[in-house]
Amino acid sequence: MEYQCNHHRRSILTGLTWMAGIAGLGLSPLLSGCVTGRKEFSEGVINFQGDVRFDGVAVTHGMKPASGGVITTGVGGRLTVVIGSDALLIHENSELHLIFPPLAAAAGTVVHDGPPSASPTADAVRRIMGYRLKRGGVLSVFSPGLRTVQTPNATIGIRGTGIYLEYQPGRSYLCTCYGQADMQSVQEPSARETVQATHHDAPRFIHDPARGVPVFEKAPMFNHTDDELILLEDLVGRQPPFVSDFSWNGGKRY
Repeated sequence: MEYQCNHHRRSILTGLTWMAGIAGLGLSPLLSGCVTGRKEFSEGVINFQGDVRFDGVAVTHGMKPASGGVITTGVGGRLTVVIGSDALLIHENSELHLIFPPLAAAAGTVVHDGPPSASPTADAVRRIMGYRLKRGGVLSVFSPGLRTVQTPNATIGIRGTGIYLEYQPGRSYLCTCYGQADMQSVQEPSARETVQATHHDAPRFIHDPARGVPVFEKAPMFNHTDDELILLEDLVGRQPPFVSDFSWNGGKRY
């Protein structure tokens, strides 16, 4: 527990430093100035530090994931990226594979004001179906609609919610920050659990099946903060539902 507490304190300090850098670019009033009526926002890389790559290519500001959709961060690496109306904050030492819609389907569902795009991939990058997290951690906020996120030992279905997902060998960690998540074990498909949360109410460890260890175990909340969620939602013109909730404004804050 002492390790978790120390790790949580380090996460808060790192997150505040990270957000201060973004705020310094004029991209986000973190609390009272959240913009909820904005219709246009920047897509692609918003901010990064350290070694961050898309499909092996070092990222630059504004760069968007290509069709391969593999994002990696090295030691000390960190990335904030907007894809369509979803936003991700990817931690260091992570590997994340974006799941795009089939190109034909993506091109057929995008509404154009002018001639169709010459590149279906450009349309596909405007939304993702989810991602596979191979290692590391990622905080995500999603617009309404079904998404699927995966780790080597878990498949999770979500709809328009905020989550923090982390994977290390043998165990996933999922905090449903708000909204609903349907969890299923990869190795033991009959093991399933659904959680509904309003403010980090039901974090879970998802273990590889082993004797004496439940697949789903209640867990503490760690490695992400409310301010980070507010920042991500603001980047896509929204705010987390807990911002207007009395228990957050007058009570516990993460």
